[in-house]
Amino acid sequence: MLYKNIGSRIITKRCNVSPNLVSVIRKKLSREGPVEAMHTRTYRQFEMGKKPLEVAMEPGITEPEVTKHHYGYLRLKGQGNLLGLCKMLGPKYIDQLRLLHKALTQNGIYPHLYETYVRKATRVDNLASKIQGLSEENSKISKENIEIMGANNRLTEENKTLQLANDFLKEDNETLKLEAEFLKEAKVNARRDLNELIQKRWLVINSTRNKRGQF
Repeated sequence: MLYKNIGSRIITKRCNVSPNLVSVIRKKLSREGPVEAMHTRTYRQFEMGKKPLEVAMEPGITEPEVTKHHYGYLRLKGQGNLLGLCKMLGPKYIDQLRLLHKALTQNGIYPHLYETYVRKATRVDNLASKIQGLSEENSKISKENIEIMGANNRLTEENKTLQLANDFLKEDNETLKLEAEFLKEAKVNARRDLNELIQKRWLVINSTRNKRGQF
């Protein structure tokens, strides 16, 4: 179709290719000199500081091509992961990521150091989480210690009560011992008195018998 001088619009519609590709092929066929590859052209413009919108506004390149080459450019520059992260998180996080990139760069942390920085930040975050966990565990242990101290205080009070009860029991035992000794002594005295009474009675009886025998 190119050799038949068919218009570029018809070629792009029938062959489903970009106008830029048709233009490149025409230039090659007409031997107008070496044609710069599209990705090289866009990479150079990105390297000059142009934004994707500015590149897409130039003739001969479409928005999908700009997006494709911009991603390739960033990937080659070591920022592909950052772009992929932007796409994954969605548009609302892009500004935050740009601010983060700017802040990191201002502090001497460039894209090729992101991985190391993230690893260190992750370790710090993990340590902070562990410290938080230990703090919560310490709070839990402190609470348990307070409960144990309260239980110990209650046990101490109960021990004091039991000690008082034991003292009362000891006093009761002493009283019972004294009463037992008194009863024992009273029993001995009663037995002695009984024996003396019996002996006196026998003496009376014997005396009476003797008197009767004399008469």
